[in-house]
Formats: sequence, C-alpha cells, structure tokens
Amino acid sequence: MDQNATISRKALGRASQLGYLYDARKEEFCGISLFKNELPTTIVSSIDVPHTQFEYDFSDTFEQKFKKLDVQAQLKVSVLAGLFKLEGSGKYLSNEKESYKSVKSTLIYSIRTKEENFSISNENLKNLVSYDALKLPNATHVVVGIKWGANVVASFEFANKENDLKTDIEGALKANMEKISLSISGSASVQFTEDENRLKTSLSIKFFGDIIPQNEELPQTF
Repeated sequence: MDQNATISRKALGRASQLGYLYDARKEEFCGISLFKNELPTTIVSSIDVPHTQFEYDFSDTFEQKFKKLDVQAQLKVSVLAGLFKLEGSGKYLSNEKESYKSVKSTLIYSIRTKEENFSISNENLKNLVSYDALKLPNATHVVVGIKWGANVVASFEFANKENDLKTDIEGALKANMEKISLSISGSASVQFTEDENRLKTSLSIKFFGDIIPQNEELPQTF
C-alpha cells in the first residue's frame, strides 16, 4: 500500500467503512478490511455535521453533472472509462436525454450527517491489523476518514412535442422543483398553477438515490 499519498473520493452510492482497503488504480474496494475487528470507538474521532441542501441543474453535460456531485478529477476519468459500476445517486452521471427536443432539469437533494476518521499511526491499532490483508496485492489505500450522508437526484424530462420555447419550459420546471423542495423540507404547503400542472402530461421523472437501510448510513466521501 502507498505510505504517502492521501486521496479523496466521492462514494457515488458505493458502501464503505473505516479500515476498508481500496484499489485506486481500478477505483474499487477490495472487499476486505485492514483490521481483524471493528475499530473501537476510542480510536475513532466523530463529529456531527448536519446539513441539507437543494440544487437545480438545467444542463445535461458530464462536466456539470460532475460539478454538481463534486466528483474529483481522477474519479471523472474512471467514470467516463466505465472502470466501475455506478450505484445509487451515481447513476445520475450516466443518465441522458431521451430526445434532442426534450428539455431536462434536475433537482439534487443532499444530506450530510457526520464525519469520522482515525489516525493510521495510532499505536493501539497494531494488534488489530490483519496480516492477510497486508498481503493483498491490489490494495493501494485504506479508508481513514468518511463523510456520511446521502444524495437523492430527481431528473425531470419534458418531451416538448409542441416545440415550446425552452426558456418557458425551464421556468415552469424550475417553479415545480422549487415547490417540491419546499414540500420536502416541510417549510410550506404548496399548490401548482395550471401551467405547471400542464407539464405533467408530457413529463417523465427518474429518481437516483442512495437507499439507506434502517439504522445504517452511506458514505458520501472517503
């Protein structure tokens, strides 16, 4: 394993835990932990960072998608090359318009909960290390920190069979997304106008989300 290089990667729906081994050349987990047992809580530093955020996007380019999900430069290349299978909200990166005439918009709902990390040089880790894991030839890094949370991406695509002005459609789509955001956050009750309701007849919606099992969490960055 590389003793010097520290890297950061967006999880893109992939599951991980502190101590997991990672192959940065293939951008995939090795399926094994560096440690024989779960790390004791006395070794792990944890801080709550509760945060929610809504973002809107009317672009369908890879560059904008990467920017919205804050994907690092090295990981962009691996995604474009298809080096690993996208999971959860990461599938949004490969979603494309069904027609060149259609107008597309995206609502991204991000949740952050806490950050965890530990020092790999901690003396108390010596007895926990699995020497079988150290022999793994494809492991280049170990996960020493995780930012926990989840993303839900709602992709709206309006067929635009009547060739309406793109700016008009985008305005109506944005109004819909803003009202959906208010509804999710519970900050207000919402009602839709006649024009906004008219969109529904030619509107398709796809969801890409990080499903969180009960009493569990998903990493956002490791």
